Amino acid sequence: MHRSVRNILFIVITVLVSGCNGNSNHSSNRPTSPKPIEPGASYPIVEEIGDVTLVGMSESVVVRDIVGIQQRVRIESFKGIPYAQAERFEHSKTERLDDGYATDFGPICPQLILSEKTQDEDCLSLNIWRPSNLQAGQKVPVYVYIHGGNFEYGSGADRHIHGDNVVAQGQLDDEPFIAITFNYRLGLLGSAYSSSDEGGNFGIGDQKRALQWVNENIDKFGGNPSDVTLMGQGAGAMSIGILQQYESEDYVGGRFFQKAIMQSNPYGFQYRSSRSAESFAKVSDLRDLKLKEVLSLQLASSNTTAKVANWAASSLNPISQNNTPMPSLVPFAPYIEYRSRIGADFEGYHVKSQPFVSDLSVPTVAGFNSADERTFASLAGITFLIPAILEVLQDTELTENSDAEYVSERVANWLSDDANLARLSAHILSIDLTDINEQLAIIDAIDRLPDSAYEVMTILFYGIRNINKSNELLSFEDYKKNSEYELAGAYSNMKQFNQLTNDMLFAAPIRSLLTRAASSQIQVTMYEFNYRASFNSVVRGNLFNDKETDVIQIIKYLSCSLGSPCFGSELPFVFNKAFRADGSEFSVSQRDEEMMNRMSRHWFSPELFKKESYNPSLDNVWVIDGLNVNQPIYDWDQATKFGKDKDFIDGRLTGLERLGMVGYYLVD
Repeated sequence: MHRSVRNILFIVITVLVSGCNGNSNHSSNRPTSPKPIEPGASYPIVEEIGDVTLVGMSESVVVRDIVGIQQRVRIESFKGIPYAQAERFEHSKTERLDDGYATDFGPICPQLILSEKTQDEDCLSLNIWRPSNLQAGQKVPVYVYIHGGNFEYGSGADRHIHGDNVVAQGQLDDEPFIAITFNYRLGLLGSAYSSSDEGGNFGIGDQKRALQWVNENIDKFGGNPSDVTLMGQGAGAMSIGILQQYESEDYVGGRFFQKAIMQSNPYGFQYRSSRSAESFAKVSDLRDLKLKEVLSLQLASSNTTAKVANWAASSLNPISQNNTPMPSLVPFAPYIEYRSRIGADFEGYHVKSQPFVSDLSVPTVAGFNSADERTFASLAGITFLIPAILEVLQDTELTENSDAEYVSERVANWLSDDANLARLSAHILSIDLTDINEQLAIIDAIDRLPDSAYEVMTILFYGIRNINKSNELLSFEDYKKNSEYELAGAYSNMKQFNQLTNDMLFAAPIRSLLTRAASSQIQVTMYEFNYRASFNSVVRGNLFNDKETDVIQIIKYLSCSLGSPCFGSELPFVFNKAFRADGSEFSVSQRDEEMMNRMSRHWFSPELFKKESYNPSLDNVWVIDGLNVNQPIYDWDQATKFGKDKDFIDGRLTGLERLGMVGYYLVD
């Protein structure tokens, strides 16, 4: 890195570390802002809900009206309502609504994330926010949100997805609706393989029971069971892709929800096969373990070095049951239950096929963030660790003439050695984030990618067995490696790896899916979130361990500095809440606040589904960038993703689709 750039970074980091506590000599000239309105007191209320009595809460919320003036609004909430019960490694059964207290969130499902919330296996509860002025017999739209968290952490009680602000806005604007969040089982408890008729995928089963409960009970709260919109981000959006599948023996799309919003669903992600799930974790091996022991086994597969090692090993394995090593990056995602057998195949129950090859079943809004790839799953760990491993190997085992396939195999073999993994973990833990030079080195690593590492990461990402396709991808001008010795070559490599990953995991497969849906007369809208905020919504501190610095999480945070629209960065604008996933609060600019007020209203509005339906011949995509709010961009791919390669002159995504590269590894 050039000295001038390092000097600038030094200044930036110093400011970030020291904070901005100075006083301005011109502060007396600033106009006096109106004193912010404070919310009123919250207090318990007793409500007759159908034929039962519930104690809920009357909550005071401060939001801005459509012209930007703060208003105090009183809404009602009912939290911690049990929607189902389940024994460990058994599918859940719905619970009837009963008399009781619904004033506090229930326990969250067991997980390894640092949290002050109570955890318990008896965790299947939901939370309801509704307007306080609903009239008798009134039935309003319902929005059910499925939380994200890589299927290993998170809950319906997470502060950044509370429904209070958006429900208050709907009440204030005379467009009332009900918002719901809920818990579902995570990690091994939610995804372990089972040979029973209903299979495993217990977390997906929980989600279906939550939707069934809403269908059977929400009318008692003033909701319309025939106007339910299911929405989610990340793992929540992945779940919705599964819940829309017609093939399921327990089909819920169109029955328990009528519309869907999928935020950053990586439709290019490959879900684990049935045989792979069985070898990874099966119920018969876990049933008699204590909860602490189950979580200990989960921990062994959840830290970044373990995920990267498993990913590399899966990539190298020529007889792997998965076409790619992707499942190792999200190890607790649902698995495909279908299995071929001699005599008769087992078709599966909840999840029969890869979501990418299934069609949508309800009107859907789907899209992605322009920098989703920077913080999705363990991609930040890959881009940070692989170059470090290559440096070690270059010193000991590799020659400059080694080809990419050989180098990829050596990296995978190196990671399969426990001693090397221990060295790698020790190296990560040795990084002193209080040292400004270490911070500069990390920032440098985030932005630069040696050409050898670029090739290795691309080949390993799709698996050695797919090396011909990987080489084809790397042959396109838009993805071709650049020499790290050329001016800005290493920086271009990182930019291209990010671009390739976002194209293949998010943008291209989502667009391909919506193209199929449009031809089937399903109302669909596509969006790209490309707004650059003044804040960073990525969690900055440790997620899983309070004793060791989580360097990879720091890398994710730094990767999304300067307001990059990373994975999940749209959530503050959807829920109009300035909180991160860990509950930490951040400040927003006036421009951000105006955008939050505007976008959150649009998201929870019937107008969202009245937008011009996606038409492949028009390629009309809604770009959310703070400037363009209501009008789509036509010929979006060519206009915003114009390629350098001759095959991409109509747009990179169009070229990938035409050449059969989109989701090629997902189709048997």
